[in-house]
Amino acid sequence: MSLIKTMLLFSALFLGMSSLVADELGDRLEKIMAVPVDQDYAEYLAEGCSSCHQSEQGTGTPVIEGMAKQRIIISLLLYQNGSRINAAMKSIASSLGDEEIASLAEYFSQMAESE
Repeated sequence: MSLIKTMLLFSALFLGMSSLVADELGDRLEKIMAVPVDQDYAEYLAEGCSSCHQSEQGTGTPVIEGMAKQRIIISLLLYQNGSRINAAMKSIASSLGDEEIASLAEYFSQMAESE
C-alpha cells in the first residue's frame, strides 16, 4: 500500500468512514493521479473555482493555490461522498469526473500562492 493510500486510510477512519470506503477512495485517488492533464482545459475549469477561492486569506474560503495535488483530490472526493460537509462544494464536486478533478488538482498545485 502506498504512503498516500495509508495516509488516506487513517484520515478516513478518523472521519468515521469504514476501511472499505477508505480503500475505495485510495484506489480512486491513485487512478486520478495517473490521469493525463490538458493544461488549457485545466485553466478553463479553474476559472469557475476562482470566484470563491481567492488568493487572499480571510475570505472564509480556503486558498487552494499551491495546495498539494493529492490534498485537492482527496478533498474533492470527500465532498463527493459526503464525508466533508459543505452544500456548495458537494454540489460542485459531485458534478466533476476524474478528468476534471485531475485537471483542477494539477492546475492549482502548480500555482504559487498569490500568483
